[in-house]
Amino acid sequence: MKRLIVFVLMIIAFGTMAHAMEEIKDPKQIEALTQVVRAANFACGSCGLAYYVGVKHRGKEFKVYCYPGSNKFRVTLTPDKKFIVEPW
Repeated sequence: MKRLIVFVLMIIAFGTMAHAMEEIKDPKQIEALTQVVRAANFACGSCGLAYYVGVKHRGKEFKVYCYPGSNKFRVTLTPDKKFIVEPW
C-alpha cells in the first residue's frame, strides 16, 4: 500500500511538471496584457515578464509582473472572452 501511494504521488508530481508556466516572449502580447491590467484600474507602468500558466477552472490564466513595484497579477481570459484581473 505504501508503494502504491508513493507511485501515485510520483505520477502527480511528473504530471504537474509537464504543465509548467510558459514564458510569453512576444512584445505585442506582453503589451496587451499590460493594457488589460491597466484597464482593470491597477497600476502597471510596464510589464517585464508574463507567463501562460494554463487552463484553469475559469479560463486561460496568465501571470503578469508589472513594474515599478514588482506587482504580480493573475489575468484570466474566460471562455466568453472577458478578462478577470486580480492581484496574485
